[in-house]
Amino acid sequence: MLIRELLGDRSAEVVSISPDSPLGQAVSLMAARRIGAIAVADPAGQVVGILSERDVMRGLDASGAALLEHPVSSLMADEVITTSPDTRVADAVTMMNFHGVRHLPVLEDGGLVDVVSLRDVVELRLEDLEQENDTLRSQLAAAGLAPDD
Repeated sequence: MLIRELLGDRSAEVVSISPDSPLGQAVSLMAARRIGAIAVADPAGQVVGILSERDVMRGLDASGAALLEHPVSSLMADEVITTSPDTRVADAVTMMNFHGVRHLPVLEDGGLVDVVSLRDVVELRLEDLEQENDTLRSQLAAAGLAPDD
């Protein structure tokens, strides 16, 4: 399966923030959208960083609440691991594991399409397993075999 298929027809607007925006604004956006990371984009729309909830927690622990007034650029990761819609989901997970990240901005022709998370992958896999389970139960029932519950 490809990232494009994982993302499906998400209709939500892709969320990003400027590197000059205050961290407090990024935290509010992440909380409102219930997302664990936000892409940081320059005025031309190019992804220049990513800010995760982990980054915020570490920053708050080190600097306290005053950190929320600092610009996003002061805390974002500026070496961003990205993927494309045509990447296999399994390869994206390998990238996440290798780099120790839980979110990958998805870029197409240099533009931000979405951010895929490890949670997205887990939810997809759970759906797949539920469908497989239903199929197996149907096949057992058709063969006259009742599964043990």
